[in-house]
Amino acid sequence: QVMKAKNKGEGRTKGGSQTIFRNFLQFLGIGKCKVIFSEDIGVAFIHDTNLYIPEAQLSRELIIRVLNVCHSRVEGVLPNNYSSLLESILTCMKGGEGSECSLEIAKRIVQKAKRIKTESAKFLHTNAKDFLKSDSVEVPSEDEADPVATGSSNSNSNLERLIRKNMQRKSTPAHVGGGAFDKDNAGLDDCIRPSSHMSHVKVDEIFGGGSIFCDETTATSVRQNSFDEVDAKKIASIRIVLKDAISIIRNAIPSIRGYLDDICEGYDAGNDSYEAFFDGERIIINLCAFLSKLEGTRKRSVALNLVTVITHELAHALLPEAGHGPDWRDCHMNMIVQIMHHLEH
Repeated sequence: QVMKAKNKGEGRTKGGSQTIFRNFLQFLGIGKCKVIFSEDIGVAFIHDTNLYIPEAQLSRELIIRVLNVCHSRVEGVLPNNYSSLLESILTCMKGGEGSECSLEIAKRIVQKAKRIKTESAKFLHTNAKDFLKSDSVEVPSEDEADPVATGSSNSNSNLERLIRKNMQRKSTPAHVGGGAFDKDNAGLDDCIRPSSHMSHVKVDEIFGGGSIFCDETTATSVRQNSFDEVDAKKIASIRIVLKDAISIIRNAIPSIRGYLDDICEGYDAGNDSYEAFFDGERIIINLCAFLSKLEGTRKRSVALNLVTVITHELAHALLPEAGHGPDWRDCHMNMIVQIMHHLEH
């Protein structure tokens, strides 16, 4: 089967998909790795020096899965390059099967990854100089592991310590939104979007039951039973997929369940350009932004998109003063890597 897959993939060695992954692999620091696409395989894997990839649409989810395989199975991957590239992909590409990576998008991804890496290096260099200027230096004992030497091996324990340090129960208020996500300290970033003032509204079973935070117009139509039934059923479907996404995160990172319990569902019809926000106390998922993504897309892809969105906001919740800086990015990437590793095993 491996030889069959390899032979079928030879015809695509000069295709756009090959070039896209060569650009990504080169940035990761992998020089000698042949990329082979095949319809005969269902998951990406490494064999000898060959990288085998399912012949499918180059969605964000597929690319991340392939890069995760490279990160865990191929020697020579530069950790900082990997985290920078992953964050760039999550920023530059939309989730769902309807969004495919082109060669132009791939070039933008690599360029942004280079900028992210440079910014991170400057941040670390500045902190290092401040550290050297400090009056006291803590010297680790011989039994204590060198944090530089252990590198990414300590990332899981660092995330666990961060979760324990910040864990606290939060109340669910009657109103949310009405701002531009200033509480998550995101800075002047392209994810900043306005949000409507939303109130907690009880909804019928056609929406999935329970309650949802709604903008004023939607709240009125729900109370007057004039909300579109087709969209109401879509909302119910998205809420089920959201529960699946939360379960994926909970199973991969059990210690973070306290934050997952505080995720709230919202429907902001006036602002469908944002998918979620952290307001300083809770994460609001804007179901309206996912209506179109549910059409013609496998629910699993939508769930993985939601996983990315949720972990983005969880990183803000864990590091509320970090903005979109290196600390926030490392936290987010740590969660993504752990989740992808969990899904692959």
